[in-house]
Amino acid sequence: MKLPVFQNMASAMEIPEDLAKKAALVEMTGQNVMRIENYLGIIEYSDVRLLLQCSQCRMEVTGRDLYIECYTREELCLKGWIEQVHYF
Repeated sequence: MKLPVFQNMASAMEIPEDLAKKAALVEMTGQNVMRIENYLGIIEYSDVRLLLQCSQCRMEVTGRDLYIECYTREELCLKGWIEQVHYF
């Protein structure tokens, strides 16, 4: 099977697959802190729900007392009581 040029270049340059595909990178610390990289935008935000558009899916985070501590084009830091993470 022939790979697209971009995948061949990424492989040759030893770029990690998650970065090459611009996949969302999620890091959680316990149930209270979530750091998300490579998201495209915020669709919905409240103290009980965060809905993000990622390159290959949407990500829904639900919980209680949720708030965005930091927010840049590359990274989002969410705090509060995180109960569920759902991808669709």
